[in-house]
Amino acid sequence: TFGFLGGVSRIKGTFELLKAWELLGVPNTEAKLIMGGIPRHHDLNLAAKWLRRLAGLTQFRTYWQWCERLWRKLGGCELREFQRDLSPFFDEIDVLIFPATRDHFPRPVIEAAAFGVGSIVTRLPSLTDVVEDGVTGFTCAVSDPCALAETMRRCVRDREVVRRIGIQAHRKYGATFSTT
Repeated sequence: TFGFLGGVSRIKGTFELLKAWELLGVPNTEAKLIMGGIPRHHDLNLAAKWLRRLAGLTQFRTYWQWCERLWRKLGGCELREFQRDLSPFFDEIDVLIFPATRDHFPRPVIEAAAFGVGSIVTRLPSLTDVVEDGVTGFTCAVSDPCALAETMRRCVRDREVVRRIGIQAHRKYGATFSTT
């Protein structure tokens, strides 16, 4: 199970993630994508335009209804609203996806590591400072849905490597953020 935590935003790489999920084409029984967070209001019109083009959706009442239709069309996607307690979210996922298109603080990646969940991130300085490719997670090119889909495919095929990066991410978190 893959997870994404953040708003619908160009900087968060939401659109690249949805395109990668479409390219992945994994049957619902093999993989699941849980997207958690609240959409950012200034990006809703852009998201609506992009999603309409991607999924061929023309009628909707609210943004959430529209997203639900998209998730059903793409298959295996589930949308979650903001939650203060993230432990149920991280307990449910195996890999966090953080496909940022611009450098910014990767709080969800650090939180994932605290829960023993490795991440797939884009090659931006703040992200590669936190994720060591092949050790605590995986890196891929910025704004490249094909590369992201291939990295996700690798995780679907090799459950052992997913388990291993989660353990290493948790160890790195403990060594980096230890209070002793």
